[in-house]
Amino acid sequence: MELFKNTTDLIGLKDNNITISFVLKHQTHIEIRAKLDYLAPACPFCQRNMIKYDFQKPSTIPILDVQGMPTLFKLKRRRFHIIQHLSRAMMSTKIAIMKSFDTQSLPYRAMKNHWRILQKDSRKLSLETFYSRTFRQTLTPREVVHKTLPFSKELRYYYDLYQILHFHFQEKQASHFWT
Repeated sequence: MELFKNTTDLIGLKDNNITISFVLKHQTHIEIRAKLDYLAPACPFCQRNMIKYDFQKPSTIPILDVQGMPTLFKLKRRRFHIIQHLSRAMMSTKIAIMKSFDTQSLPYRAMKNHWRILQKDSRKLSLETFYSRTFRQTLTPREVVHKTLPFSKELRYYYDLYQILHFHFQEKQASHFWT
């Protein structure tokens, strides 16, 4: 095995969404490992061939011969990072909204103490009750969300947007996610 220079010029790839991590030259073939940062729009150079592969595991994509050897292109989409960016954006928005309230007020304490529930997928909220010290009563996580969201129209809007984006991404509906 021999390590090649990590470059997209090696295979003539013109898609900026693909980052090559390393290239190995085996005795029988060349192996290229790369990551796709997000579901890329249709590339005129690859004619949508890169989009059809599943992003849960690396996909082996045969491409044209390089230096007279068959080449395998291992592509793995980084799905986690999109969800991570969505979560961080929701958290920073929640913090900005919290700053508009007094630190001793009920809306502030509800957002501060129940931030994990606001980050969860609304379809996966538990039906089990727990005692909420903030609201001083026994509630389910769904009831906590319904009691917290009316405190701010802006929080409700961004919570709904976050849930919609999260849903479309989980269901792999890229056309809804990017529009």
